[in-house]
Amino acid sequence: MERVIKNELDSGFAVVRPPGHHCERDRPMGFCLFNNIVVAMHVIKKRYKDMGTYQRFAIIDWSVTAKKKKSEKRGRKKEVDVHHGNGTQNLCWDDKDVLYLSIHRGDNGSFYPCTGFATDVGGHNNVVNIPLLREMGDKEYIQCFENVICPIVESFAPDMILISSGFDACIGDPLGGMNVTPPMYGRFVHYLYNNIAWKHGQVPGIVCLLEGGYDLETMPKAACCIIYSLLHKSFDEEQFLRDIKDAEDFNLWKQLIKTKKEHPRAAKYFEETLKELFDVHSGHFPLLAKTNKFKELSNREKSPNDIVVINSSQKVIKKNRITHVMNNYTKKSIKALQQK
Repeated sequence: MERVIKNELDSGFAVVRPPGHHCERDRPMGFCLFNNIVVAMHVIKKRYKDMGTYQRFAIIDWSVTAKKKKSEKRGRKKEVDVHHGNGTQNLCWDDKDVLYLSIHRGDNGSFYPCTGFATDVGGHNNVVNIPLLREMGDKEYIQCFENVICPIVESFAPDMILISSGFDACIGDPLGGMNVTPPMYGRFVHYLYNNIAWKHGQVPGIVCLLEGGYDLETMPKAACCIIYSLLHKSFDEEQFLRDIKDAEDFNLWKQLIKTKKEHPRAAKYFEETLKELFDVHSGHFPLLAKTNKFKELSNREKSPNDIVVINSSQKVIKKNRITHVMNNYTKKSIKALQQK
């Protein structure tokens, strides 16, 4: 990070082990002993505090981490630990100068540790969670970057972008259960360089830190795409394949696509997630309202019983579905509002 600050490097990719985004303030979790990205960020913030620079950070977490264990109640195997960067979120919750933005497998909040809901907003509207459904892939991630991540990062205008780069969302990963292709990881970085109107046209330094990832066939390919995108500040898959050696071997991942099927509820689930994100965050990040998806969803007719607005900050509770109770309201107060 400091070499990027000193202009010795344009960007960086830190290959660190163990990963860190699950580690809490007072305990390790999910293979994570230290929260690497938060520790590094605070070192930089302290070091440059007197200069008044590098105090504002955006952390983008595209990790998915999973493991399986037996259900104590039914004695059968069940996926119970596909979750987002709970540790990083909690450590950044009250810091108005840190935007934490996570895109992760959520499965309706049914997986341990049951965090990362779209209605979690942090102490200063600085937390944004995009919970997805298992088996989602490039199509959903593209929409997330174009309609949520890029406009929010642009609104926040950080001094530096830090990326918790997990590869367990990559297709073929034995634990993640998602279908993100290796080239899509290159496009993630491409979006940050090319889909945001940076102030004075100056893109802040981007530093990636390795998180999870457990498939040794697709993970290196995805990492290669990220590094290529960092070096070139853009990513074109055809040009990338011309530039690398053994392009045919690289494309072996495409055989996996033939075996994958889209989740039957994917389209409906994803649209509901986007609606919820827009309802919760568009008041604080006005650029969201300028996205094509926001306009599309806004133009559709809404049932008068579809949502209940809690206050002018556009935090909402949706009826007729199970949702996470927002931190700023108790269950009792929400029930009272719904009865009126």
